[in-house]
Amino acid sequence: RELAEQKLAQTEQQAQADLQRLLEGKAQAQAEREAAEGQLSALRESHAQLEARHAALAERVAAAEADHSELLRLREQCSAEAALLSTLREQQQSTQQQEAAANEEAVRQSRERADKAEKQLERLREHLLEQEEANTAALLDAEQRLAESRRELAET
Repeated sequence: RELAEQKLAQTEQQAQADLQRLLEGKAQAQAEREAAEGQLSALRESHAQLEARHAALAERVAAAEADHSELLRLREQCSAEAALLSTLREQQQSTQQQEAAANEEAVRQSRERADKAEKQLERLREHLLEQEEANTAALLDAEQRLAESRRELAET
């Protein structure tokens, strides 16, 4: 009976030690489970933050691509406007050169006409002077004849 009681006590002690180890293992497993759940929760939160950052970055990339497209469009527009401006400047320069040449030609022709008119005026003056001299001579001759006619009339 003593031996059975000893065995029973030993078994109880062993059961008690096993129970203690199981309780400690359970507590350790519970602590590990809670730690793992904490880590999992932290990982989920970190994952959610990474997804939010990824979404924000994707939006920024999309905005940057839109800005880049707009800049390319503006660059093309500026190039087209620069080419048009260059063409307009060339046309303006050509037009100014043509106008200057036309003005020079008009001035030259006007001077030629003025020179011709001045020569004609000079010839007309000369002609009028000649005519005036001829008229003066004719008038003197007529006055002389009139005076002679009056003398003859007075003598008769």
